[in-house]
Amino acid sequence: MPTSLWRDLSPTDWLMDKFTQAVGMNPAVWLVSRKLTEEAGSWDERLIRDNDGEYVCRLVAKSQEVKFVAEGMSYYRVGNSRSLSTSTSDKTCESLLLSLDLCIQHLLTLDDTARTRKACVTLLQSWLPFFIRRRRNVSVNFGLLLRRWVRI
Repeated sequence: MPTSLWRDLSPTDWLMDKFTQAVGMNPAVWLVSRKLTEEAGSWDERLIRDNDGEYVCRLVAKSQEVKFVAEGMSYYRVGNSRSLSTSTSDKTCESLLLSLDLCIQHLLTLDDTARTRKACVTLLQSWLPFFIRRRRNVSVNFGLLLRRWVRI
């Protein structure tokens, strides 16, 4: 299903669309040069949830532009009830908090303005219901993250 990311974008605009439209793009569909892969570095092994989302944000932030090719395809398996994407343990929630924090840092490294900070707040607001339902210490940490980045 097409999203707002299905077009050529600057890295800043790609990240802002990802944050404000709650969309993403599976890393399996990316064609990335060796040079960019080396510049972005390896996957962050501290992350057990949204490690692919953080990695893509880091790749985009290191890019000069993001080109979209409509003909690109991949198959993606859905419905795995044991997936880390569905886990709500404290450990996976803390990992998600770290991933969100890193993704925000990637965008603000490119452009730290009221416009981009507003996109960061939108990203955090989209996750607020998820974290409110979690244990108190995770919700408190989410509140600290929100206060860290809310400076519009």
